Amino acid sequence: MRADITNNRSQLWRSLYWGSGLLDLGTRWRIWTRSSVRIFEDKWLPRPVTFKVITPKVENGIWLVRHLRTTSGAWTVSLIKNMFVEVDANAILSIPYSLNRWDDFLCWHYTPDGNYSVKSGYKVGMSLTIKESTSEAQRTGFGWKVLCVSKISFLHVLKFWEKKELELLCVVLWRVWFLRNQLVQGVGWHGLETVVPWSEDFLADFMVVNGVFGIQREHVRQNEIKWHHPEVGFFNLNIDAAIDVQKWCVRLGMVVRDHFGADKACSTQRIEVRYFASVAEALAILRGISFAIYCGYDHLVIESDALGVVNMINPCSKVFANIGVIIEDIRCLL
Repeated sequence: MRADITNNRSQLWRSLYWGSGLLDLGTRWRIWTRSSVRIFEDKWLPRPVTFKVITPKVENGIWLVRHLRTTSGAWTVSLIKNMFVEVDANAILSIPYSLNRWDDFLCWHYTPDGNYSVKSGYKVGMSLTIKESTSEAQRTGFGWKVLCVSKISFLHVLKFWEKKELELLCVVLWRVWFLRNQLVQGVGWHGLETVVPWSEDFLADFMVVNGVFGIQREHVRQNEIKWHHPEVGFFNLNIDAAIDVQKWCVRLGMVVRDHFGADKACSTQRIEVRYFASVAEALAILRGISFAIYCGYDHLVIESDALGVVNMINPCSKVFANIGVIIEDIRCLL
């Protein structure tokens, strides 16, 4: 929608106009293989709020995202690390890729499956309202009045935030205060554009080290955990993923057992990229199925402790988030 708001516009039109701006604020491109997305102009990184790279543009003939991939569709790691600053390179490499050929499309960033929800839109809209109020205070000079309004609005928004969002807010505030102290003490200065990416990486590392992965897991007592034999002619495939924070990699493990419980095949894999926990679990399922089929075991009962990922695989609905490329590849194998 490309139109201007005038004084004679109806309230319905004004609402539609404001909603279109909200959608534009929270949408970005989900990258698949046939990428026609522009590297420096378009929004495609899974990193709010701009979703754009912060690396200065260089004239080297590489201007589309697909230029950053090999012929097989994988990321060209050496090129990415040499071309982008570290925070951008890590964000790019954290985007999973598919060997299948699909077009790019827009997704809503603020939900796990990439589909827009009223709740998430409300949160983004309220945060936008706070920013607009702050900007207006700076422009008009009515700082104290707008500051009070913003404080009330901010406290109102906090009631609708989830635990992980409040945790990220605390880390961001802590990081800003740390950079402020460095500036006051003359130690050095780091651009504020890196605050949110740094805070997200720090919080992810903290959760991994403390065993908090943000993945839904079934809570059962230890004595209730039992391995169930598959039916005759079927094989159990157990998979899991672990994130190695110190070595900046993901480790995958998979084992195939028959109806007697005997191990038929097993494998471990190491990936030199640190994905989000849900992406790592989905990748473990994909690699595990591929491994079992390669070994000749195609009648599988797949078991994973990542309930959130399993719930994405079972329905036939589209998953628009970055993890969706792996979900689609898994469905192709089932």
